[in-house]
Amino acid sequence: MAVAIVQAKCLLEQHRVGGAEGGAIAQGFRSAFRTQIFRSACAKGIYSARCIPAGGQGQRGWPVCALPDLCPVPLVFPARSETSKKDLAPMVQVWIHHPPSGELEIRLVLFGERAATRRTSLESVLERLTTEGTEIPHSSQGADPVWRIRRKADVTLAYEGSLRHYAHCVVPPVLPSSFVVEFSSPCIVASRADSSDATPTLAEIVGNMAYDLAIADLEDGALASALGRGPLDALGGRARQEAEAAIRRLTIEAGNLAPAEWGRLRSGTNPGFVRLNGFTGFLRLSGDLVPAAPWLAALTLRGAGQKRSYGAGEVRLWWPRVP
Repeated sequence: MAVAIVQAKCLLEQHRVGGAEGGAIAQGFRSAFRTQIFRSACAKGIYSARCIPAGGQGQRGWPVCALPDLCPVPLVFPARSETSKKDLAPMVQVWIHHPPSGELEIRLVLFGERAATRRTSLESVLERLTTEGTEIPHSSQGADPVWRIRRKADVTLAYEGSLRHYAHCVVPPVLPSSFVVEFSSPCIVASRADSSDATPTLAEIVGNMAYDLAIADLEDGALASALGRGPLDALGGRARQEAEAAIRRLTIEAGNLAPAEWGRLRSGTNPGFVRLNGFTGFLRLSGDLVPAAPWLAALTLRGAGQKRSYGAGEVRLWWPRVP
């Protein structure tokens, strides 16, 4: 699968008191990012006239783009696979890191050829958002801005190539004796109906990511419709099995996972707000790292668990320096 990473850094100031929850900045920036994409891709109100059908909205409230071969809007929303009948994660993911220094780190990860061909338009949107004076609203507090970017950042292309090549770039050629997997923002997972354990294993988390990437790659290359639902699910299931097998061969030497909350969202079905609860922490893994390393590297781009479009599930990979 083709992958590109676009990044930027800027300084952020709090414009007014409020909205200090963990995921508030990530949620607000994503809202501003999507709004700016609408304005950029759909000039003069074309978006409201052409992307939303008369008398209603798109499927599950998501915008429906009338020009999918040109418009970047669909890439930042979850897509519905008509072949596998499953929800696919957005092909453009936005990661926000806000260290105590006040410097906002923004990273766009573009998955697949369609996203790669729209990289220029996505970069221009990020450039506009990191212009001095840009206001970032809190998505659950209406249009009243909470933060304002106060120093423009240079938007740079950090990586462009295949996902396999990315794994070779980030993982050292001489593998260390162990890796540390850090869940830097809450990993939000749901328990299976047939399981009494509310927390899936790391193998299941990586396996779900592998299935998602395999299906998305086939959908992106227009092979899904030619294969049909059965073969498509079978290929995704094979990717899941390979990833889970690689992770299960590892040993957890140490770990420290703790419950964490990632702010709250307005809910259209439940009254008031829904709180995003998950876990953060780290796991130190050892064992046969060769087959597992590419999957762990991909996890740092795709993220783990649910609500990743709101900044949850960010994963970082660390390892000791090899002499």
